[in-house]
Amino acid sequence: MIRLAVILITCLLASNSFGQTLDAGKLKNSKEAKRNYNEALVALKSNNRELALNLLDMALDLDSEFDVAYLQRGKVKFENKQYQGALNDFNASMRINPDLGESCFSIGFLYFSLDSFNLALTYFNDAIQKGFDTYYSYYYRGLIRLIDESYAQAILDFNEAILRKSNYAIAYNDRATAKRYMNDFTGSVYDYSNAVNYDPGFVTAYYNMANVKVLTGDFQGAVNDYSTAVKLQPDYYVALNSRGSIKYQLEDLTGAQEDFQQCLSIKEDYYPAINNMGSVKTKEGNYQEALEYFNRTIVDGYGDGESFINRGLTYELLGELENACKDWLRAKELGIEAADEYLKECNF
Repeated sequence: MIRLAVILITCLLASNSFGQTLDAGKLKNSKEAKRNYNEALVALKSNNRELALNLLDMALDLDSEFDVAYLQRGKVKFENKQYQGALNDFNASMRINPDLGESCFSIGFLYFSLDSFNLALTYFNDAIQKGFDTYYSYYYRGLIRLIDESYAQAILDFNEAILRKSNYAIAYNDRATAKRYMNDFTGSVYDYSNAVNYDPGFVTAYYNMANVKVLTGDFQGAVNDYSTAVKLQPDYYVALNSRGSIKYQLEDLTGAQEDFQQCLSIKEDYYPAINNMGSVKTKEGNYQEALEYFNRTIVDGYGDGESFINRGLTYELLGELENACKDWLRAKELGIEAADEYLKECNF
């Protein structure tokens, strides 16, 4: 009996010592994993993604429950466009730590980048509920709502984003766009102004602001904003065409023609500018030149309704009413309501 007791105690002591050895080994692995993780972050600051991935692989080999290492490796894989691998890592991170809101956001951002907006919205909602309520969490959720035409909700999210980052130029730009679609033109211009105030090189914001000023009748203000956009980006042919269109309305035919020509020198097949050049030539009385431009926008009977309306007007001025009526009829078929007024002159 005494011998049995001694053996039993000896075994228990051995078992306890083995457990302590395991704990010590696990602790050592955990520390080594964290060291690799921190070195990976340093590598990423130097944009050395390959080294970072190797270090993160090593960290996870040492500690398979290292939640933020999965999250960081997923981010690197996402940057490398390894989307399935990134998704697997983000999911692993969430499995280990279901309350890690950044993992939830990262999955949402991955789906957003792949245009799976409904899935992205679900994950953005979850991320915010889990406390990952950063400015960009609200911004991207707002952007999805803007795309979904839920303008009021989008504005609420952009408000939260701007509350967290007061100089967030792109959020001002997109909130302005939402306001524009809600016909709040004053609020829209105010937000676009903030966007360019915080980011003076924000070309798109200048262009968008000009478009809203056109809607309010502030044509000169629109010309000024289009001009700033073109100054910042000289090859911005869309802005050149838009500025030319406003100059045309302001009876500055020379300025309009210069803008349309510059636009076409950058993108020779840009049909709106070709059509607009035809309109300038018509107004100048150069009807044959105008027809040449309109014909370029209408190929084998295909073109937009405005092109048919304009070519029809030019045919009318040339005394070719039959051709004019054919074009106006085609414009009506393409959904141009104004064609009915012109068709009154036709005998069908």
